Amino acid sequence: MTKKKRHKKPQKATTPPKQDLGAALRSRHGFEAREFLHIGVIFAVALAIRLIFFFVNKQTNPLFNDPILDSLFHHQWAKEINDGNFWGDEVYFRAPLYPYFLAFLYKISGTSIAFATFCQHLI
Repeated sequence: MTKKKRHKKPQKATTPPKQDLGAALRSRHGFEAREFLHIGVIFAVALAIRLIFFFVNKQTNPLFNDPILDSLFHHQWAKEINDGNFWGDEVYFRAPLYPYFLAFLYKISGTSIAFATFCQHLI
């Protein structure tokens, strides 16, 4: 005689217990709320260091408003773009994205090197 196997009855699904916000973030993204705070602190310290450097450099660097070499080349190119020579007359000597970005910043600020430098520090 063989015994018949009994099948177990399926159990009813139960709702999972409610989780706190930290557990929900941890399970969904792998981060705890405390880690977001750490990232925010690191970002704030890095931004503060950049801003301090900007203001000290603006006050102490005699060449801050008088670009030379590469910065002069990009400065003049950006001014030409704003003066209406958008496409230029020659083949690009360098990649054109930065001068067009600089021309955009000059358009907003009225050719302010300090504003362009400040925006670049923020980026």
